[in-house]
Amino acid sequence: MADHTKSTSAQTGDTGVPEQTVYPFIVPKLAQERHANVFVFGLESYPTVVIRAALNSRLHNLTGKMLLNWLSSYCETNRIKPSDMSLEKIKIAPTDLFCYAIVDRDGHPIRHDSEAILEPGLYGIFSKEKKPFLRVVGPRVPYSPFNHVNLDATLAQEQAVLNEIPAELRQKALERSGGRCEFTGTLDKVQACWVFPPSAAYNLYLDDPIPYHKYQVLANVTIVASALVEAFLTNKFSVDIEDGGRIIIFEKLAPNAPMLPTHLPTLPPLVDRRFWRLSFRHTLQHRLPVGHNAAADLEEPEYDGQQWMAELRENPNDLRDKKWATPFGQEIIRIYRVRQENGGQVWLPMKSLELS
Repeated sequence: MADHTKSTSAQTGDTGVPEQTVYPFIVPKLAQERHANVFVFGLESYPTVVIRAALNSRLHNLTGKMLLNWLSSYCETNRIKPSDMSLEKIKIAPTDLFCYAIVDRDGHPIRHDSEAILEPGLYGIFSKEKKPFLRVVGPRVPYSPFNHVNLDATLAQEQAVLNEIPAELRQKALERSGGRCEFTGTLDKVQACWVFPPSAAYNLYLDDPIPYHKYQVLANVTIVASALVEAFLTNKFSVDIEDGGRIIIFEKLAPNAPMLPTHLPTLPPLVDRRFWRLSFRHTLQHRLPVGHNAAADLEEPEYDGQQWMAELRENPNDLRDKKWATPFGQEIIRIYRVRQENGGQVWLPMKSLELS
């Protein structure tokens, strides 16, 4: 089987300096900005695949168990259990512009109870029977961060009112925490924050009226160090309450931000953990999606795939133009070569790929 994995796509490194990294597809801009190195592909339209999640595993020790739990929580319906799914490393190749198909899998399923640290790479979502998982994993569209919940403009004023923390709740939360940040324990400069902003409940209900008052309660208020508030409200970190209150960092925090512990020092009572679950789930729905592919990043007229392909067919050995070194140019070359290897066919032969 030809190896279609070794192609270059520009990505931004942790230093902010563009670097070359090897992926068999154009890395979506959002995944580049988040320095993603673990890509999870959905197989619901097998044999084609789409990106369902992208993460930076350098920020935490990501295990198979953690990721499958997150993918389960990440679903809008909550009807997919971690045990319904498994992960496998896969290889993909382009069949058309921004369209990819699975061409190989490593045959070693990662189960829902795996404590092994995931390596960077591409993973496909399979069923526990090792067949392609044909259900959609993830939200229909990425969610907005807590400080900018995507409400209709006419509701902006209402949203601001909804997210005001009454003085009485603020005082009770301070008394409960002893005036300390409930993440770090610091007493210096703290603020009251919603665990799950009431306005975010807009995404939980299909019909009006939405019971926002159910989210304007003391159990949904936490005390946070002032230097961490922005990071919390932009979902740069969150708490996986189902994993013992593990604090998960999704994006590097500001240099002046206090050091976060690995877990919440004190877990909230069981009856109050619902808000933390909602908070983490919303964070996953904001942080994991990066787009099914990079099509939305390359909508300008100059990125005309048919025109570029025609030029390549006319002069396949003349790649001196700088455009062929761009991610888009590399994508066109990948498609051209795959089709040449397969007699001009769009779809790839998959005789060696046993998925049933």
